[in-house]
This record gives sequence, structure tokens and C-alpha cells, in this order.
Amino acid sequence: MRAPALKQRLSQAGRGAPRSNFADDAPVRAGHANRRAGAPNKSGLEARGAVGYASAMSDDVAERAPAAIPAGFELLDWSRGFGRQIGPLYRKLDDAGVTLGFRVEEHHANGMKNAHGGMLMSFADMSWGQVVSYELSHFWVTVRLMCDFLSAAHLGDWVEGRGEVLAREDGLYTIRGRIWSGDRTLIAGTGIFKALEPRPPRKGEKRFAD
Repeated sequence: MRAPALKQRLSQAGRGAPRSNFADDAPVRAGHANRRAGAPNKSGLEARGAVGYASAMSDDVAERAPAAIPAGFELLDWSRGFGRQIGPLYRKLDDAGVTLGFRVEEHHANGMKNAHGGMLMSFADMSWGQVVSYELSHFWVTVRLMCDFLSAAHLGDWVEGRGEVLAREDGLYTIRGRIWSGDRTLIAGTGIFKALEPRPPRKGEKRFAD
């Protein structure tokens, strides 16, 4: 094929090439121009994405009026670590032992506005393992945690959890636990927790002296 004919065909193909899939390439081109001119490195797509993300975040963090806490519960003063991140958590002491509770808030919820399964398992771990703290005033770790998810907790629901001792042997506590909201059982399961070194007793524990 002669060179002029090939050049003509390539020119025609270029004129018929499809445009970008983006509806509007102008912001992208403007971003390239800004970078050449020394402007901050942010393309039109990045700018549009940032606006969309900010809008979604403003919807996710909508404020809710504080709800009442059931009688008998007091705020756990966990001011650091993971317990602070997922709080606020509450505790009630009575003849049955120790019960933990929390109100399902925005930062506990999944996309369906239910308490996230990870939050419920963390709460089960804490509320069932609290038996070791209550009886011994020892640090403890989780050896095994088995949970059956039976129902969902919705945004605004009050959730409670408690464990009962099935066996104690060589510093290992086998606990049967339950997590519930109202008359609905959310999680049923068992856990094995190992008591570690003792620590100073805290208010509400059996070994605490006023």
C-alpha cells in the first residue's frame, strides 16, 4: 500500500474513534492542565469523588437524640483501648452476677442499620468473659468463642449480655452465654476464658473492698 493512502486511512479511523466512556472529560483535561501549570494534583474525577464521599459521610453520621439507659446500669469507665472505641458500654450487678449492656448507635451499625455481627461478637466476648473479672479480679484472655446468631439488633435497640459458669479447671473458665434485646435472643453460645495474673480489684467485683 502506498504511504499517502495509509496515512489517509489512519486519519479517517482517528475521526471515527469512540469518545471516552466518561460523560464529561472536561474536568479530567482541566486536571491535567492544572498539573502542568503547577496547581495541586487533583483531577476532576478526584474532586467529584471527594464531594460524593463527603455527602455520603454526612448522611451516615446523622445525629440521634440520646436514649434512656435502663435502671440499674452504670457506665463503664473504659477510657482507653478497644473498649472505648466500641462504647459506651454499661454494667449492672445483681444476684445473678454481672450483666453488660449497650445501645445500638450509628458507629455500631452495618449498612442495614442493624448492629454489626463483629460488634455483637465483641460484646459477647466481653460480657461472657466478665465472669472471670467478677469472680477473681484477674486479667483474662479468650481461648475459644462460639456464637450462634439468632436475631438482629436494630439501630436504637438496647442490648444485654451475660454468662454463666459451666466449669472451672486449671484457670480455665467454660462459660455459657446469651446476648438479647427485649424478649429476642440475638446470640447463644459458649466461651472458654483463661485467667491470667491478678490485678487490683475494681468496684463491683467480689474481691473489691470499699
